[in-house]
Amino acid sequence: MLMRLGTLLHDSCILMKRSWGLLLAGAVILAVLYAMLVQSLSGAMEHNLSEMVMSFGLPQQRYEELEQRIDKADDTATLELMQAVNAVAEQYKSMTEEERSLYIQQQAQGVSDNLSSYFVTFGAIGILLMLCGAVISLVIYTEDHGHIIDIIRRCGSIFPSMVVVWLLVFIRSFSWIALIGLLPSLNEFMPVFILVSAIAALLFGPRLLFAPVLLAQEHLGATKAVQQSIKRSKGHWWRIVLSVLVVVALVTLVHSALGVGLNALGSYSKESALFLVGVIQQLTIAFVMAFLIQLLRVLPQKSTI
Repeated sequence: MLMRLGTLLHDSCILMKRSWGLLLAGAVILAVLYAMLVQSLSGAMEHNLSEMVMSFGLPQQRYEELEQRIDKADDTATLELMQAVNAVAEQYKSMTEEERSLYIQQQAQGVSDNLSSYFVTFGAIGILLMLCGAVISLVIYTEDHGHIIDIIRRCGSIFPSMVVVWLLVFIRSFSWIALIGLLPSLNEFMPVFILVSAIAALLFGPRLLFAPVLLAQEHLGATKAVQQSIKRSKGHWWRIVLSVLVVVALVTLVHSALGVGLNALGSYSKESALFLVGVIQQLTIAFVMAFLIQLLRVLPQKSTI
């Protein structure tokens, strides 16, 4: 088993090496977008957070109104702000310990609610960049193209179907169960939903891993690619899971080793560190796609129709 895994890893590296130039070019482009995304969102979050801190506990809308008036040289606005801040301070002093604790929790919840949209945006765009990296890698691996324009056109043609495939994989692996815990009335059961989601994804997820590969490699539709992935992986659950765990362990070790250097670089140039993080992420995606292609090739296909 270890020898076979070693061969799979070696063949995956060879597959990457054959298209190294194109893969690196795609990784650089997506890494630039990633760095710009992080910089933009982090700047917006810091500004928003500083505004909330400087509001001294006042309602955000009221504070922004006074701030705008102060910027327009409205002297009465400064006096109103000071009075409002003093009123909040006096109110806090008169609270009991229980009321103070509740007040602090409410303020913390307000900060969390205010910043949640940024995290959602970052997650959505991050997934989109990951999807783009997977599509680019699979197109480069599975098809011969004479020009980069052909690659872009092919990526554009299969991208909508790839989105559908990822959605089907998400649904059929039951990963969505964890999201139920986000409902306000079910927050306290979040650990249970995460556990159930993890177990379901472990049981059903491995059978769906080859759907993106089949979509690009055999020009299948989204639904057909998912169906074929289930058929071709039938009876090989343990082999797939063990192979993926080995890859995850290796990737984690590499990222940990590189993380030391990236942290050091980040203290000198945050932009450069973010760019390199983006490049590493995209090359990791490219390697995972290469590994899935090689793993699919060595699985017996007697169960396919």
